[in-house]
Amino acid sequence: MVNRRFLKVFLLLPFLLVPASFVFGQEETFPAETPVAPVDGTSPESESSALPEEEEKNYSLHTDETGDTYFIQKFSWPEIPYAKMYYIAFEKKDENGDFQPLGEVLETAENSIEVSFSPGIYRYLVKVVNLLGKVQVLSEFQEFKIRQAFQPELHSVSPNVIYLEYPQTGVFSLTGINFFEESSIFLGTNSTQITPSDISLDNEDGTSATVTFPVSSLNPGEYQMQVVDPSGLSASLPVSISYMKPFEYLLSVSYKPVFIPHDDTFKEYLGNTFMPFGVELSGTFVFYKRAVVHFGVSTRFSYAMFSGGEEYYDASANIFQGFLNIDTIFMLFNKRLLVDLYLGPGISFLHNLHFSYSHDLVSEDFTSWSVAANAGISLMYFFTENRHLFIQGGCEAFFTFYGGDTLLLGLSPKLGVGWQF
Repeated sequence: MVNRRFLKVFLLLPFLLVPASFVFGQEETFPAETPVAPVDGTSPESESSALPEEEEKNYSLHTDETGDTYFIQKFSWPEIPYAKMYYIAFEKKDENGDFQPLGEVLETAENSIEVSFSPGIYRYLVKVVNLLGKVQVLSEFQEFKIRQAFQPELHSVSPNVIYLEYPQTGVFSLTGINFFEESSIFLGTNSTQITPSDISLDNEDGTSATVTFPVSSLNPGEYQMQVVDPSGLSASLPVSISYMKPFEYLLSVSYKPVFIPHDDTFKEYLGNTFMPFGVELSGTFVFYKRAVVHFGVSTRFSYAMFSGGEEYYDASANIFQGFLNIDTIFMLFNKRLLVDLYLGPGISFLHNLHFSYSHDLVSEDFTSWSVAANAGISLMYFFTENRHLFIQGGCEAFFTFYGGDTLLLGLSPKLGVGWQF
């Protein structure tokens, strides 16, 4: 049986033999600096946001008659056209740093060979004989290394359950065995891999590590904390990242005056472009939540009272507005500060506009409605980490339309309070 605590795997790391173009009967050499791809033809693993697909190994595990475990490494190179025989010579570096031949020169008619070497530094050359018995290709000596691999074990991950409502540091503590500087540690699913920003071994015996991930990368999901030895041997434990509440509702009330900078009608006939008294009631339903950004829909209802006039008359009116908005909410400063960007269509009502003259003369009331649209930004700051009570400030622009022309452009600062449910 294989000892899981100390699995001795002899992993062959070969180098690619790229043949020169075939010239019949002429001796050629391999370029020594060209590295070998693994036996299965895949290239070394590169950084990616997706998990690497499972690859065939260039070694295999065997058990002899006595029950001892040993490994066979498969050594391969590109097939050379019209090759009759391949001759492979191996040498191993000794304690003095000198290379010594390893037994007899091996020969094979195939473009691969199986060997069983102990850990160490080796070099090889390949001689290719063509159909006329002449040396067609002769490589230069190239080095490769066989390292001893270890089966990692992961005993615990802390924390293993994360609720994103609370401030996060992205720091995980791992315990187990066979953690090395060369080990790969990451959070992964079937389709996603989260790479840490820092990996620190807590001791020299490889039993503890601290791993830090960017907080912005910790999106909801069911993950596996993976520890992978350079040989490919791995261990994992589950990690759950989620929101306790998959949905949220934000309700707020704000003081919201209105300023009309664009429409000259208000200034010319009504004598005023500022409505100091206004109020807004808004509700936002958050239906999609990620680590640092949320998406939702909101309704906003507002009221502003207008009063103005000229020397010979006074004017007054009420403005009611309602909007349906799409919201994008960014989470900042450990989710204590939210930045809400919103826009959408709506309706604007001008209600009971009338003029009052001297001698108690009053005009008839005028009421109309028009299609409108708004866009704005709102900042919400939560007083406590449980994220219920917040203050809100922001600014909004709105437009009203009639017959394809813009009739009214309004700007509204706002300041209020709210509660998250």
